[in-house]
Amino acid sequence: MQRISNKVLWVLVAALLPVLIMAGSVLFVRRNLFHLCQHWQEAFLYLFLLVGGFISGVVSLPEEYYQAFRKRLLLWGCAASFFLYCACSVLCQRIHFGDLKSAWCPVAGLVLVASGGFLHLWATAVRRRWFERSGSGLVTSGPYRRLRHPSYLGFLIAMTGLPLVFSSWLPLLALPGVFVVLRWRLEEAEKVLAEQFTHEFEQYKSQTWQVFPYLY
Repeated sequence: MQRISNKVLWVLVAALLPVLIMAGSVLFVRRNLFHLCQHWQEAFLYLFLLVGGFISGVVSLPEEYYQAFRKRLLLWGCAASFFLYCACSVLCQRIHFGDLKSAWCPVAGLVLVASGGFLHLWATAVRRRWFERSGSGLVTSGPYRRLRHPSYLGFLIAMTGLPLVFSSWLPLLALPGVFVVLRWRLEEAEKVLAEQFTHEFEQYKSQTWQVFPYLY
């Protein structure tokens, strides 16, 4: 019963928290949400966040949301960072600082958000299916055939697209810093994998890229 309640809570958090943070950042800067009536791209962004978050919560492994609940400080830190990133994107649009004039930018941003979200969900679903079949082991199917951390790549792609939905480029300057933090997390995760799987992981590591195909 406790496990079911934790699962339901995690699905609600995964589905609603990104939407609430986005809406909160928009309200913080604009003082209203009426802008959605004029820009359908932003309305679709809310829809992507809601649906994507819900699916991510459903397909997540129990170990993943247990870890999230245990590390509440990290969870709230990520939420605060996401709020600032969204608020900066909206603010740049409002004051026309660091904005992009092309009408295609919001569409391109939506495509990137959807593509990054899809990659993240694909990786999460493959990981869950792998553990349901084998119970343990190194995941090497789906996007994991070529990338050791496809979920992080999906996250970075989505974060690249988010400011573009608001026709802003200035928040993209924060992405190198985000990658530095993610790289620290990746190194910690790979240390654990190396300890658990040793030779298998070394062989897998030599055949794959960490995050970016053909680059890194």
